[in-house]
Amino acid sequence: MDDYKRTLYMQALTILYQARKDYKLAFICHELRRAFYNEHSDSHRPSEFDNNFHSSEIVREFFPEFRAMFDGKCYYSDGDAYPIHIKEVWWEATWIEPRICALEYILRD
Repeated sequence: MDDYKRTLYMQALTILYQARKDYKLAFICHELRRAFYNEHSDSHRPSEFDNNFHSSEIVREFFPEFRAMFDGKCYYSDGDAYPIHIKEVWWEATWIEPRICALEYILRD
């Protein structure tokens, strides 16, 4: 992983750490989108970027490590898991810990 991508993942991870501390919600896709947009704010209008974030090109091009973790389920802290589409939340909305673990795993490699 190059330094640029590592920086984007680190920015997202920092937001997740803060969300856990403040008991707030945070989602990896949203934070990666924010980090990417902030880096490209002069070349993309927010509405254009928001409409294209989940398109296969952006996810495949910039965050394939994250996308590769998708297994078709949303996991809950009580142990349940349900089938979902890739654009839905992968972990229970209030469950920050697996999101943090996912980014830490990506950054370890």
